[in-house]
Amino acid sequence: MKLRLQALAVIATLLLPACTTGEVKSRHPLSSAYTAFPDPRLEGLWRVKDGSSYTYITFGSHDYRGRNLLLSFGNVNIPHSGQTGFSDAADIFITRTAGHNYLNVNNDSDRLAGGTVLPDNDPKAYSFTEYHFTKGGALVLIPLQGDGFAKAVDKKKLRGTNTNGFGGTDTLLNDSGDHILSFIESSKPADIYLPPQKFTKIGGP
Repeated sequence: MKLRLQALAVIATLLLPACTTGEVKSRHPLSSAYTAFPDPRLEGLWRVKDGSSYTYITFGSHDYRGRNLLLSFGNVNIPHSGQTGFSDAADIFITRTAGHNYLNVNNDSDRLAGGTVLPDNDPKAYSFTEYHFTKGGALVLIPLQGDGFAKAVDKKKLRGTNTNGFGGTDTLLNDSGDHILSFIESSKPADIYLPPQKFTKIGGP
């Protein structure tokens, strides 16, 4: 049974303030959900200070395929929306490499505080976020949304399309997960990572 519980209209636009870079989404995850293994350390309620308010995320229990559900919510300003809050729901599962853990985020619904669905939500596209834990147990999330993806598409290093978006060039990748993962692992972090956000656990297992 698929768990329903929540991350960028994508982890970047929800976990981070208004970005100066475009969105990066992919038609394919970095690996198959059928071979994913859960990370129980993620489960619980986390929060990060965002100016004078907080953003909260909740990772639900994983299902038999290793997928989690992520809830994201907070009292933050949504540019040009007239709203000051949001909630979001997404399926996630983990891709692991020798040096990194990545969240494959497949949004189910992006909603502002009043229940309005964000117009750019695409349930058939994935976004990616690197994560790790500090020695003190904090969760660090780093959305993969840098301009390096758009440049790679322009140079034919990745298959996809670029379009003009609100924050810059939006990129929709249509390459294989293996190829995208290889590109990510070989890129300079400054080219593909947004600034990290450090979340503190305040509840759950």
